[in-house]
Amino acid sequence: PLRNSRLSVGFKSESLWLRIPLSTISSYGNFEILEIKNPHINFLKVWVWRNDSIIKSFPLTGDHLPFSSRSLPERIFSFPVSTAAHISDTLIIAAEKRNTTFKLEIGFSKQQKHLQSLQTSMIVWGVLAGFIFMLLIINIYLFFSTKEWVYFWYGLYLLFFMGYMGTDTGLFFEYLYPNLPQINDLIRPLFFTLCVMPLMLLYTTLMNLSAQLPRLHRVNALVLILYI
Repeated sequence: PLRNSRLSVGFKSESLWLRIPLSTISSYGNFEILEIKNPHINFLKVWVWRNDSIIKSFPLTGDHLPFSSRSLPERIFSFPVSTAAHISDTLIIAAEKRNTTFKLEIGFSKQQKHLQSLQTSMIVWGVLAGFIFMLLIINIYLFFSTKEWVYFWYGLYLLFFMGYMGTDTGLFFEYLYPNLPQINDLIRPLFFTLCVMPLMLLYTTLMNLSAQLPRLHRVNALVLILYI
């Protein structure tokens, strides 16, 4: 039995199957939505089971399939499963994300609370993205005004960080490339990797290593070349 709604199974080479009696979940309160909050599951299938028969089967979904495959059009995986219709049934979940760290966070919520949570998270991410974008514009302006490379490298880092944030939250997949699931496994680690390069160059420029510590500057340059 799980003691926590978050299940971390580390690196796996096979699919994960879960069996959840909904009568146990309903003892904590009524619910209307099943939430699986990791947006990076490759393939995900959910069934509702009653008396040795499948009474409901949701379409196969996952971030290896188009965004339109989701039961509800949201960045996380959400399914309409309620206590009113399924209080004595069993939930079967099959999830696949092979050969990488796999975290499965499952929640049950009422529809109003579910929508409020999504709206709050969108507001938070919107404010954060707006702040980062403002810093990016300021650094672009300062770079062209002063010709100081420190502003260029910091602006480039902010740009790559915004890309990583958008892919990590699943928002880019929802709004920018919903019909290109084949790039999901590439674009998130790519942005994460690209964030390191301007940070190293920012440090080198800010500390003026070429003049102050030329040996360390050469080591940093070699590390950056090997990293790329």
